[in-house]
Amino acid sequence: MNFPFRGLVFLFSLMAASAAFSESSLSNPTAELGYQNSFLLGSDSNRAVGSNPTLLTRSLFYFQPAWAPSFRIGDRTFETQMKVRAWLDTIPGGFQSEFSLRNFSVSTAQSQWRLVAGFQEIVWGETFGFPVLDLVSPRDFRDPLLLDANWVRLPTASLNAQYFYGQTTVQLVITPFARSPVFPNSGSPVDPTLGTPGVSLRNTSGTDLGGIAGAEFGGKLSHLFSNGMDVGLIYFHHWNRNPVFRISPTSPPGTFLVLPTEQKVETLGFTFSASFDSWVIRSDQAVHLNQPLQTGTLGTVSNGAQWQNVLGADYTGTDEWSLGIQLQTTLQIWDGGTLAQKWASGRMTKKWFDGKVEAELFVLSGLDNPDLWLQPKLTWNWGDSWSLALRADWIAYKGGAPSRGNLWIVRDQSRLLSWLTYKL
Repeated sequence: MNFPFRGLVFLFSLMAASAAFSESSLSNPTAELGYQNSFLLGSDSNRAVGSNPTLLTRSLFYFQPAWAPSFRIGDRTFETQMKVRAWLDTIPGGFQSEFSLRNFSVSTAQSQWRLVAGFQEIVWGETFGFPVLDLVSPRDFRDPLLLDANWVRLPTASLNAQYFYGQTTVQLVITPFARSPVFPNSGSPVDPTLGTPGVSLRNTSGTDLGGIAGAEFGGKLSHLFSNGMDVGLIYFHHWNRNPVFRISPTSPPGTFLVLPTEQKVETLGFTFSASFDSWVIRSDQAVHLNQPLQTGTLGTVSNGAQWQNVLGADYTGTDEWSLGIQLQTTLQIWDGGTLAQKWASGRMTKKWFDGKVEAELFVLSGLDNPDLWLQPKLTWNWGDSWSLALRADWIAYKGGAPSRGNLWIVRDQSRLLSWLTYKL
């Protein structure tokens, strides 16, 4: 248990003790039980899964309880959020288990301000697919095909302060001890070495990012106009969120290690949304300075600037269907080169029988790069507790260096996924 986590446990122990001498209420706890089963088909023979077919199947069981107690100290009310996730995953020859803290925070508010401290998810941005402004939380890259942010976004131990002045909101965020992303494991279906002989991946997930000297901080200034237009400006000083890998020689001679690159980045962002009857127009833009960039084959890393822009529109129909479309543009500039790329994506949903059956289709295609991703999904909901989702992911990556496109790690792979959940 690391120092920041011990500090938070001590903080909440004091709060719990204070609550024992004050008016307190414990809300009814909730929980989610789930089972995921997936089957991965890979056509690229030069990767670990091609030589070890047992890695193609996966069964995962998880349990996710949550509590939201509140208590009073004097005249002030404090609300807490607590959520954990424990899962058991089948792997060749046994099982793998993991316990993760999803939320462990306390908040208090008055008419013009709100303060949240502890493990939490702070969400910025208006887009789906590959978010460009969701900067506060690092990502879990072990399953890059998951669009469910609740599974791939990692909570951070942060202080989140908001001040409200009319329709203007000033938000300040400080993460004293930065959290490293969770990178793929060596030999997994998304190992970036693709099973290349003599090259192995070193997973640096959970490494120290410099203690308090590696703190992340920034904020957002937003304003909601009377015509429904919402505009926000963002600045964040943080460790890079994009997965970039470098190669280091090791022993014996002729072998190499692939390691993730992690360094400090400055990001300036702009977010915009406006409503027009059944339509919403939105845009997210980000400029990353001193950003590590994968500028060639795996291991070729350069520092430079990256501009990302997502322009989208959403339509909500009157008969339980909706449509979202996006155009994403990226421009990378480094000493010795530039790279511009574009993608178009769309998401359509349709519900039947009062929401008991829902169909969804997500499509992403590179306009000047080899990315192509199709994700159909069908969900059945019955009662207030049960749901079953069937999903497929079809990836067609037509080759090229890792600097081209976003799907090179999962190229030429397809997956069938079933997801059963029960909510208590």
